[in-house]
Amino acid sequence: IATNPDPTCPMGDGEYPDCASIIAALEACSGRKVEVIVGKPSPIMLQEAMSYLNLPPERCLIAGDRLGTDIKMGKAAGIFTVLVLTGVTKREDLDRSGIKPDLILEGIWQMKPWLNSSALRSPGDPRC
Repeated sequence: IATNPDPTCPMGDGEYPDCASIIAALEACSGRKVEVIVGKPSPIMLQEAMSYLNLPPERCLIAGDRLGTDIKMGKAAGIFTVLVLTGVTKREDLDRSGIKPDLILEGIWQMKPWLNSSALRSPGDPRC
C-alpha cells in the first residue's frame, strides 16, 4: 500500500524525492509490486471524506498543483477540480495532458472570491 506515486516533491530550494522513490526501492528489494495506492490519484480518500461528511460529489472540490495526482484524483471521484499554477504544473503542461481541470487559477489566493460566488456554496452550511 502506498500513499501517492509522486516522483518528487517541490520544496523552496528544489525538488526532493517523494513517495515514488520509496515505492521503487521497496519494489526492487522485495520483488513485489505495490498493490494499492490509497492516496492521490486514487479516489479512495475523497470518497471516504465525502461519505464521512455526507456530501455528494457535486458539492465538493479539490484544489492542487499536479495534473497527474491532484486533478486526476478529483476527476476519478467525480468532483470539481481546481488547478493552481503555483507548484508543479505550468500552463504549457495543459496542452500535453489529457487531464483537464474544471478551473485554473494562478494561485490559491484566487480561491476565496471564486468560492464566494460558486454554485458549490450552500448558505448556512459550515462544510462549505
